[in-house]
Amino acid sequence: GPVLDSELDVHGDTVNVASRIESLNKQYQTGILLSDQTRELLKGAVPVREVATTKVKGREQPLTLYTPVP
Repeated sequence: GPVLDSELDVHGDTVNVASRIESLNKQYQTGILLSDQTRELLKGAVPVREVATTKVKGREQPLTLYTPVP
């Protein structure tokens, strides 16, 4: 098969996980879901509340998800 460059693999994984997180908005009745990693990058600039900790396809460890609060 085709050989993929490792950087492309990493970006592909990020996009896949982001897509899976986004698809959970309907289940949790949210408009925006953030991973813990994204929440940390925001450094408190956006107040959030924890929504759930859940398994996501492609990830061994469960992800904790957050949504911004007004």
